[in-house]
Amino acid sequence: MKLHFLLTLALLPQFLAAASAPWPAQYKIKPWETAKLTAGDVVGPDGIVYPDFRRCGVEGGIPDFSDPVVKKGWKEFLVSGGANDDQPDDAAVEVAMTAAIEHSKAGGKSIVAFPAGKYLLSRPWLINTHHVVISGAGAEATTLRIVGSSAKSGALFDFIGKDGGGTSRPYRALTKTAARGAMEVFVESSDGIVVGSWIRLTATKADAGSTMRERYSWPESHVIYDEPLTHFGRMMFARVVKAEAGRIMLDRPVSHDLYQDEFPELRSPDLLEGCGLRNLTLITDGPEVSLDPVRFRAVANSWLHGVTIRKPRDWPVLTSGLVNFEYRDCRFDGTWAPIGSGSRAYLGFSGYAVDCLMENCEANDLRHMAIFQGAIRCVVRNSRFTGQSIASPQLHGQFPHDSMVERCEFSTPGHAYTVDGMATLRHGVEGPRFVLYGNRFNGGNGACYLPGGVEGHIIAYNRFEMVDDKQSLPGVWIADRVWDGIFIGNSMRVNRYQPVFSMQDESCGGWEIRDNTICGSNGWLAMGDSVPAVNDNNRFFPHDAALPEPKCESIFDWQKQFADSPRLVMSWLGSAQLRQGQTPTLLRITRIRSDLTNAQKITLKATPDHSVILPPSVTIEAGSGDVDVVLKSAGIDDNASDVVVTAEADSLLADRITARLLSGAGDALEFGRGQPDYIPSGGPVGWKATSFGIMQSPGIVRWGVNAEELEIEGAGDAITFQDSHLGRSGRTQAWRTLEGDGTIIARVDCSESSAQAGLIIADDEGPTTEFILITSRGQVLASGDAGKPPACPVEYRKADNGPAVAWLRLTRRGAVFAAWRARVENPLIEADWERLVEIDLYRNYLDPPDYKASSKLDATMHFGVFLSSGDLRKTATAGFSRVEVRPIAK
Repeated sequence: MKLHFLLTLALLPQFLAAASAPWPAQYKIKPWETAKLTAGDVVGPDGIVYPDFRRCGVEGGIPDFSDPVVKKGWKEFLVSGGANDDQPDDAAVEVAMTAAIEHSKAGGKSIVAFPAGKYLLSRPWLINTHHVVISGAGAEATTLRIVGSSAKSGALFDFIGKDGGGTSRPYRALTKTAARGAMEVFVESSDGIVVGSWIRLTATKADAGSTMRERYSWPESHVIYDEPLTHFGRMMFARVVKAEAGRIMLDRPVSHDLYQDEFPELRSPDLLEGCGLRNLTLITDGPEVSLDPVRFRAVANSWLHGVTIRKPRDWPVLTSGLVNFEYRDCRFDGTWAPIGSGSRAYLGFSGYAVDCLMENCEANDLRHMAIFQGAIRCVVRNSRFTGQSIASPQLHGQFPHDSMVERCEFSTPGHAYTVDGMATLRHGVEGPRFVLYGNRFNGGNGACYLPGGVEGHIIAYNRFEMVDDKQSLPGVWIADRVWDGIFIGNSMRVNRYQPVFSMQDESCGGWEIRDNTICGSNGWLAMGDSVPAVNDNNRFFPHDAALPEPKCESIFDWQKQFADSPRLVMSWLGSAQLRQGQTPTLLRITRIRSDLTNAQKITLKATPDHSVILPPSVTIEAGSGDVDVVLKSAGIDDNASDVVVTAEADSLLADRITARLLSGAGDALEFGRGQPDYIPSGGPVGWKATSFGIMQSPGIVRWGVNAEELEIEGAGDAITFQDSHLGRSGRTQAWRTLEGDGTIIARVDCSESSAQAGLIIADDEGPTTEFILITSRGQVLASGDAGKPPACPVEYRKADNGPAVAWLRLTRRGAVFAAWRARVENPLIEADWERLVEIDLYRNYLDPPDYKASSKLDATMHFGVFLSSGDLRKTATAGFSRVEVRPIAK
């Protein structure tokens, strides 16, 4: 008899309820939820449902021209010249290129071959014919040097499909929503649609009633997304398998819903196919050169193979409208464009790309490396990125989704992984289910920065290092509808004043955080106004710890070999930890790609075999896909250890899963501390207190007879507007929570001039949060400035020489906050108060119009008092009396 999942959760306190989802969830699917699985999903070896990456890259692979049989199908056109005499070689290229293009137009396949040598080129070449390949004798042997040109724009080699992708042909409106995972779409007419041809699906309108606009816009903060392609992307390419009576069958699944209220359309693009560059080096002579090295626009099954691109004028490779494109064995060295001032020195998949691949490449000193902009089901793997960068890897807008960075190494400054977020109207928003698998992040501050709008991201088996203890963010900073993610098997170094996760908003629920090893941190797994849905087997260590072992080294390779294989998958319903004498846990075994009409016997074994109590076998009943198994500690070993449980069945691939056995006592620090409760001893009902940031030397809160009087003694760095974030201060804070608008008033007494003591309204219960504060000397700091990082203190009023004892007041009305001070002994009327500052955290910036403050304020706010001594090594004391927190009537 199957045990109920809810009963299990009730018995296990580390599994917490998730906050309500911002919109209907689609992406965090369990292996046994067969009704939710689509043709675009693959149940992975770890029970996580991944996007299907098996179509990525050139269909059939990049041609192997070293194979005589392959080479025989291509005609070679030799470029003369290449002598190292600094003389232009444009004329020689023209002869070979013209002949090659004519040959390909006649139905042939052409190679424009540059023998070993150094070539000087200054004119652009437009290639709009199938099967034209530019080839050298090797990246070290053949060098094409791009020099000054009279051309105003263009590229040395510009590969482009007809009309940039077929816009001259009639558009066909879809008659139904194109649903995620669908292998067919319905159109007003399928006349003229040819089997084997390419089609392109796009949204064309996002009016006031559109699903996507309603989901992602935030009118209160003046963020309105209304451009269907710029903001929501999803330009989807597929090949036609069958066309009949308004119904078109596709060769690949629709990646994301194209809703009927967006008026989606089908177009028939003329994509260029079978083109590429191989075995050569492109060098740009200087920043004044007007040509890009290479562009690919509206192309399919094309590639860069064995190519080195050094110092382009901006983009190494400009792309738009790609499908089954591939970078392989390439190197990209720097750019002439300034990396830090808005250049477009991007490398990856930018400008809409579907099922594309980057494999075994190296890049350094580019603005964004491994960028995903409008990318769908694209993979970057086994590559290395080093040097200067603004953010690498990065999701950069136009709704990239279902993509992956796997087994790469990043040695760059800044955050380890960034999402552009929902504070920019220029780039649009990011989409669901991005996968970060098995990567190593060596440089920067080792943090993941996800500031909004993503569902179901999978961050698995990565190692996040940290250069020093100056990391300003927590390990994973999430805000504004970042939800239903999975964070599993990672090794992460976190600084001593931050938690592993900062969950900034009530909309950030549903995260599963399992099996991670944490080095450092302040000991808390998560802080903020959302809590993890699952917190299990996360271990904390003061120093380096081994990276947990993944089920497979590569999801990409595993899918190609096993995605369609009948097999077993084991998943924890309960905890992966078993403690002697405590409640047993629950394991679910699911059969995948298997015939469900017959019962299936499953044989179970544990290694070591005496460590747990479990049945020798169980049966999945006919008509069912899964069965639950109870595991219990045998209570024999005194020390913590691991036990491997294996499930086997006839005609199905076996699976294994690891449980951790704990001794009777266990080690609380080793396994983390979940979500803090903040409640101090002796505190009044409804009030909380803690030291945010540096918690090794927590402050002391002494309460009076009620919440109206308290004293704080504590240390802490000064909170200044030079800080990049509020989080590292080490302030001691006491507060109560209030729903909606409200005010806090208190008399503050702090005689120490170096200390900051006063009132604070904070968005979240955590070190790094949106806030406004006022000190007894009239200094006002707040976050929410456009272009600044989240929780970055901005000084709106400097401290003055006012009295150490002062009456202070902070008010909140929606997103408008005001700071007040009174100098009279007992302010009784409104005239006794001086308004120092009024700030709208959602104010509308007109210049530039497309970047907004990243603040997203919850309805629930935290009204309190705080103290920071100004020096981590010294304590200060501040007294607060007549403290009052009350709502403001609308």
